[in-house]
Amino acid sequence: MRLVHLYNGQPDHGDEVVPARMRWRKEVGGRLTWIWQRLTEDGLLPGDSGLAHLARCAGEKTAGPLLDCQEGRSDMDFGLADRLAASLDIRADWLLCGTGTPFPVADLGQISAWDDFFIPGSAAGEYTYELMRVNGLENDGVLLCFRCKGDGHMASGKINDLFRLTPTSEYGVNLSSFLQFFVYLKSHLQPHQLYSSEYVINVHSPDFIVSSPGQHHPYWFTQLRRRCPAPWLEHLLNGRRPFPEFGGYDDCLSEIAAVPFLPAIPSSA
Repeated sequence: MRLVHLYNGQPDHGDEVVPARMRWRKEVGGRLTWIWQRLTEDGLLPGDSGLAHLARCAGEKTAGPLLDCQEGRSDMDFGLADRLAASLDIRADWLLCGTGTPFPVADLGQISAWDDFFIPGSAAGEYTYELMRVNGLENDGVLLCFRCKGDGHMASGKINDLFRLTPTSEYGVNLSSFLQFFVYLKSHLQPHQLYSSEYVINVHSPDFIVSSPGQHHPYWFTQLRRRCPAPWLEHLLNGRRPFPEFGGYDDCLSEIAAVPFLPAIPSSA
């Protein structure tokens, strides 16, 4: 119950009337404590780091202001929230207001979101991408996408409704969207930037992996025991069936195979 209060930023005051500013401070302090605990559980922070590590990540000269925020003694200013968000891959509006999820998740079922996720600015070549296919039960074929930069910063995305990566006899696969997405990847990225894996659903918690983006740092997903590297994306982009049982895709696969990868950028040396 205490963790629920921390996540929602809702300290238990009973019937006590608390001024709005004090209530907001305590709510922010609760979310700050929650995000520190979650990052520690997800393996991003050492277990004995404390909030001092967060302050250092944000470029603060001392942990004092962050500790005051955690204890509800001072305001979380917008600049500090933005620095924490940028350094920890979290959402500043969640930290300040409790809206949305702690970690951003791009809805890659919206085609308009592809550029922002896969080619973010002029440094797109600095990123690598892992596409994790969920395998099993009602979430079979959902794609979770993880973007990683060389400095360790990561971002999450998800494709759920646009299409499912399943045999065409299941779920009414949208072949047009399937084709459009993988042609996009091949024409905008280079082979060394793309990796693939599978996550096999645990029958005892079938919705767990699909509902978890936004609640965990992307790094956590890459360390899951049920995740294993799988070459399905390489097969698909080269015109081969990603899985032996995937009939019905052959025409799309031929079109994908005919699309060249983005040419490598020549070295300036």
